[in-house]
Amino acid sequence: MAMIVLVDGNSLVHRAFHALPPLTSPKGELTNATYGFTMMLLKAIDDLHPTHIAAAFDTPRPTFRHERFDAYKGTRAPTADGLRPQFPRVLEVLDVLHIPVFRQDGLEADDLLGTLADLAAAQEMDVIVITGDTDALQLVGPRVRVLTPRRGLTDTVIYDADAVRERYGLEPAQLVDLRALRGDVSDNIPGVPGIGEKTAAKLLATYGDIEAIIASLDKLPVRQADQLRPFVDQMRMARDLAAIVRDAPIEVDFAQCVARPADRDRALPLFHDLGFRTLVDRLPTERTGLVPSQTSRAGSSSSPTNGRGSSGGAQQATLFDQPPSREPSSVAAPARMEGDGRLLLTVEELRGFAE
Repeated sequence: MAMIVLVDGNSLVHRAFHALPPLTSPKGELTNATYGFTMMLLKAIDDLHPTHIAAAFDTPRPTFRHERFDAYKGTRAPTADGLRPQFPRVLEVLDVLHIPVFRQDGLEADDLLGTLADLAAAQEMDVIVITGDTDALQLVGPRVRVLTPRRGLTDTVIYDADAVRERYGLEPAQLVDLRALRGDVSDNIPGVPGIGEKTAAKLLATYGDIEAIIASLDKLPVRQADQLRPFVDQMRMARDLAAIVRDAPIEVDFAQCVARPADRDRALPLFHDLGFRTLVDRLPTERTGLVPSQTSRAGSSSSPTNGRGSSGGAQQATLFDQPPSREPSSVAAPARMEGDGRLLLTVEELRGFAE
């Protein structure tokens, strides 16, 4: 069974930067975000054994959401000086691991992940989105699950539809409307004053979505209807801002996303330069589709099947268990793909994107 892991690059890099102390390389280069991202990525590969893998990143340009709402993400602090130089290093790590990177001006990484997830599911692939952002839970579906940290980097959970229902009392698709009603401080999406998460969830559990709530204002208690009525247009705008695009105009050939062994000829010098000695033995090796060895299968702490046996639900997964050692290997460089949503497959392109 084919299974693709989709990595939310920006989210995990930021998560690692703020979760780890200011680690440095032997040359004094700050590496905490690069190290945390690489550790999470390698452990996820070892635990989940994907047949395919890809990553998505934002670009520096404004998105369609900024055009719709000038203040979108307007409360976020500028990227920290210590974080900015680590993005090229993260992209170098992805390059030596042969993991293709998607990005497109006008869209966020979430939109590319959502589109890739739907395209992969349509080809009967199982999908796991790895992200530090619970906004992606709206993507959960019959073939799509989301792995996200709960605290720090090591305490993670895999959400399927049952886990989303358990946490929110709603279907995954309703989480967009939930954000539109209660707002989202991190993205500066305005909510309806006086409507918190519990009230919003109750309304959605009763009526289904924002449009049904708007159509039923006359049936609500007068005080609640008076709260909502002045914000009808804002709720619709907020829903547009919160909804992840799932039909972005990108070209993808999933054959280019097949999981590959690391290019050790380039990975070893890079990891040595970064001071990542403990991660060298975790580099993926020449295993067809990165299928787990018997040793790694027995030692894995997570499984790509549902989270709580046949009943579904959230599954805790530790990312930093010690994996087995592997022998080195080498592979040929992957082919390129062109198009509006293109893959970045050379270090030169990756550096150019990050600058």
